[in-house]
Amino acid sequence: TIDATFPLTQLGEINASLGNFNKAYDYHNRALEISEKFEAKFEFSQSLIGLAKTQRKQGRFEGAILNLEKAKTLAIEIDAKNELLDVYSNLSEIQAQIGNYKAAYENEISSKSVEEEIAKSSTEKMIQQLQFEFELDKKEAEIAILQKDTELKNAAVFNQRIIIFASLGGLLMFVLISIFLFKNNLSKQKANRLLQEQKEEIRAQREKVETAYDQLKSTQSQLIQAEKMASLGELTAGIAHEIQNPLNFVNNFSEVSSELIVEMNEGLDNGKFEDAKVIGENIKQNLDRIAQHGRRADSIVKAMLQHSRTGIGQKEETDINAISEECLRLSYHGIRAKDKDFTAEYLTNLDPDVPHLNVIPRDIRKVLLNIYNNAFYAVSEYDKELKNSGDKNLHDKYVPIVSVTTKKLDKEVEIRISDNGKGIPDSIKGKIFQPFFTTKPTGTGTGLGLSLGYDIVKAHGGDLLLGSNEEKGSEFIIKLPIN
Repeated sequence: TIDATFPLTQLGEINASLGNFNKAYDYHNRALEISEKFEAKFEFSQSLIGLAKTQRKQGRFEGAILNLEKAKTLAIEIDAKNELLDVYSNLSEIQAQIGNYKAAYENEISSKSVEEEIAKSSTEKMIQQLQFEFELDKKEAEIAILQKDTELKNAAVFNQRIIIFASLGGLLMFVLISIFLFKNNLSKQKANRLLQEQKEEIRAQREKVETAYDQLKSTQSQLIQAEKMASLGELTAGIAHEIQNPLNFVNNFSEVSSELIVEMNEGLDNGKFEDAKVIGENIKQNLDRIAQHGRRADSIVKAMLQHSRTGIGQKEETDINAISEECLRLSYHGIRAKDKDFTAEYLTNLDPDVPHLNVIPRDIRKVLLNIYNNAFYAVSEYDKELKNSGDKNLHDKYVPIVSVTTKKLDKEVEIRISDNGKGIPDSIKGKIFQPFFTTKPTGTGTGLGLSLGYDIVKAHGGDLLLGSNEEKGSEFIIKLPIN
C-alpha cells in the first residue's frame, strides 16, 4: 500500500521482461513522479535507469539513451558510483546494438573506470576501518596502562607480590599489543596484495576489450567490403541486361540503314530521286533512333560508374523518380541473370511533383538496390515455396510483384517499396536494422545491407522505416528531407 520508488522501478522492469510494457511504463512513471516530488535525486536516477532498461527491451533505443544520459548527470552530481556504473554498462550495450561502436567502446571504458573507483573506494574504506580499529585498541591499551599506573601509585602500601603481579600484567598486555600489531600488519599486506591483483585484472580486461574491439572493426570492414562486392555483382548483371536492349536497337537500325543506303544508291542510279529522298528520310530517322539508344546506353554506363565510384561522394541535385525506377529495373534484371526461370511484375507509381533532392546519388542507389534486391529475393523464395508445396492451383494464382511509389509530402519525399512475398515475422521486426542480422541462408547474406542503408538515410537527415502492409508481404519506407 506504500508507493516507494525502488519497488515501483523493480515492478516496471519485471513487467517489461514479461512483455507488459504499458503496465511497466505506469510503474516507471509513478516512480519518477514520487522521486521528483520529494526532490530525491538518488531515487530519481534509479527510476530513470529502470525506465531506460524497459525502453531498451522494447527497442526504443533513442529514448533509453536520453534517460540514461539524464541519470548519468544525476549520478555524477550525487557521486552515486554504482548507479553510474549501471548507466555506462547499459549505454555501452545499447550503442553496440544500434551500431555505434565508438560510443559503445567509450562507455565501456568509462564503465571500467568507475569499477576501478568503486574497487579503490572499497579498499580504502577497509584500510581506514583497520586503522581505526588499531588506533582504538591502541588508545584502550594506553588507557589500561595509565589505569594500572594510577592503581600502582595509589597502592604503594601493597606488598612486593602485588607489584610483581602488576608487572606481569603489563608485560602480558605488551605481548597482546605486539600480537595485535603483527596481525594488523599482515592484514594491511593482504589488502595491498588484493588491490594489486584487482589492478592487474582490470588491466588484463581492458587489453581484452581493446583487442576484441580491433578484431570487430577488422571483421566489420571485411563484411562491408563483401556486401559492396555482392551489390556490385547484382548491379552488373542488371546493367548487362539493360545495356543489351539499346545495343540491339543500335545493331538492328545500323543493319537496316546499310540496306537502305544500298537501295537509295540504286534509286539514284536509276533516276528515282523521289524514292531516294524517301529512303534518305528513313535513314535519318534510323540515325536518330541509333543516337537515342546510344544515349540510353551511355546513361546506364554512367549510372554504373556512379554506383561503383570510390571515395567520399558529393551531394548533387538528383531526380529521385528517375533513380527509383532505374534501380528497380536493374535489380529485377540482376536476379533474372542469376535465375532464368524467375519472372515477376515490377510496378511504379511516381509522383510527378517530387522535386530534385540534394543527395549523394551513389549512396541513395545503394539503399534502393539493397531493398529492391531483398524484395525480389522474398517473392522469389515465396514462389519456390508455393511451387514445392504441391498445391499447383495456389502456385498458379500467385504472381510475384514488387512496386515502388514516390510521393511529395509537406517537407519531405516519401519512397515506399513493397512486395507480396511471405512477409517479415513479428518476432524479428525489431532486429532487421541491426548489423549482421540476416534471415538468408549462411553464405548468401552478410546482414549489413539494411543496417548500412539505415545509416546512409540517417546521414541524409531522413529515416528508413519498416511499414505496415495490409496484405501479405513487406513494405519499407524511405523519407528524405526536401532541401
